[in-house]
Amino acid sequence: RSVEDVDGLARALEAHEAPAPPEATVGEAQRALEAGGARYLDCRSEMEFVAEDVVEGSVNIPFPHNGDREPVSPADFLEDVELEFRRGEEIYVGCRSGNRSEAAVAVLRAAGFARAVNVTGGIQAWRAAGLPLVPYAG
Repeated sequence: RSVEDVDGLARALEAHEAPAPPEATVGEAQRALEAGGARYLDCRSEMEFVAEDVVEGSVNIPFPHNGDREPVSPADFLEDVELEFRRGEEIYVGCRSGNRSEAAVAVLRAAGFARAVNVTGGIQAWRAAGLPLVPYAG
């Protein structure tokens, strides 16, 4: 291949947007958790997580930041995730509104967590739907 071909391919790949990660509604996530086998990863900051009610059994691993002044790199996020989850697990990922969790799921899927799913609307949608939440228990 010529240099022009390789350059053209590189430009095409840069211009191509990655597909959005798979999503689930809060109702779908709650049913999967209730059925067993699925787990919930809450990627809100630690401060947000301890200040509000949480999805029962959820694991808090902040991404892409842990508060305003503490960025969390994808590598650090994955390191923490690998301590808590297996790559084959079904993982529902939520945050406050669904934006951070969408980014977290993209990182997880790129790292081989093929069953990671973004929970649309996050904890706000969970609360609005009247689904069960529990106080943070420490």
